[in-house]
Order: sequence, then C-alpha cells, then structure tokens
Amino acid sequence: MWHRLRNWFYSLRSYTALRPDLAMRRRVVRSLQRRPSLSPQEWFHTYGKSLGIAEAVVNFAAHQLEQYSGLPFGKLLPGDRLEADLHWTQVCWFDWELSFYEDVQQAFEVFLEGDLEELLEGTLGNFLVWLTKQVPSDLLQADPLPKDLPKDSPQNPPQNPPQNLKPKHLKLRSPS
Repeated sequence: MWHRLRNWFYSLRSYTALRPDLAMRRRVVRSLQRRPSLSPQEWFHTYGKSLGIAEAVVNFAAHQLEQYSGLPFGKLLPGDRLEADLHWTQVCWFDWELSFYEDVQQAFEVFLEGDLEELLEGTLGNFLVWLTKQVPSDLLQADPLPKDLPKDSPQNPPQNPPQNLKPKHLKLRSPS
C-alpha cells in the first residue's frame, strides 16, 4: 500500500516538472490580447506569402502550434521571438518537440530529427520558413483561392499588412 502511495506522489512530482508553466502561459496570452486575431488564411496572406512560408505550413502551424502551446496562433506575429517573447519551452508540454516531429511526419510525410533549440532562439517567422524548406514543394501545393471572391473580402484579405499588425516585441506584465 505504501508503495502505491509513494508512486502516486512521484507521479505528481513528475507531472509538475513536465507540464507547461500555466502562469507564464496566462501572462503571454494576456500580452497578446490587444492584437487582432487572424484566421490561418488571413495570416498567410498578411505575413506568410511575403516571407515565403507555404500556406500548407501556416495551416499546419495554426492548428498544431496552438495545440502544443495554448497560445492563439492568429495573434502571433512572424517577428515574435519564440523563447524571448513567447516563452515557448515554458508554455508547452515537455514533449512538444516529439509531438511536433510526429505531426510533421504524418501531415507532410517528412521525417525530421535533431534538436530545435537553435530555431527556438529565433522568431516564429524563421521557424515557419525553416519548416517550409523541410517539406518537398509538391506536398506544399495549396488550393488556390476561388476566382470569384471580391478582391478584399475576408476570405481574400489585402496583400499589405495593416500598419498596426507589424511585429512588436511583447512586454510581459510581472506576476501579481
């Protein structure tokens, strides 16, 4: 009986060490609140296209990176630094990299390996450009927009980003 109780306490301690820092995640989410939320398609047309990030990669990132981190992808900017601004390794589960590799392999049939630590010191934009380069171009072909959409409809946003969406470094509030 004591053995089971001791194992339960060890499991609880391990869980605490391996889970995301929820207080940090809340601080980062709070710092993103004033930013507009873009759909994956709007994010691609506003930022991704000009940076050479494939639409398929933006769609993948919008779903998967938000799932790993709990951060709203539509509010993230290409200039956000993954570690310095978004505190990526603190807001994600400890094994997010393994999940990322598996998800990339499943989505794009590409086997990635190695450490992402160097990429995490850069920006979200750099990370997505790197991911685009890892995927064979024939797997990146996204369906073009329907030709009958008005030029600046919500499904076909303008090509130049609004001035208030340009990347700014996040300023986190200190914990209360």
